[in-house]
Amino acid sequence: LPAMGRYRYKTGEIKREPTRIIILYYPPTEAQAPDWIENIIESYKKKFSQESVLRVRSRMEAKF
Repeated sequence: LPAMGRYRYKTGEIKREPTRIIILYYPPTEAQAPDWIENIIESYKKKFSQESVLRVRSRMEAKF
């Protein structure tokens, strides 16, 4: 999902910048930071020259 974010760089400067929100669903048995998610984060940081990437984990349940 496209979004706009703000980031405080190590220099203290705050900038608004375009960002992406990526939502991944995976089984709870993999909830302890699977390697493939860490690989996505590291690839994103390298490709877009980012100092950090926010990762939020939460359990969810969906019913229809």
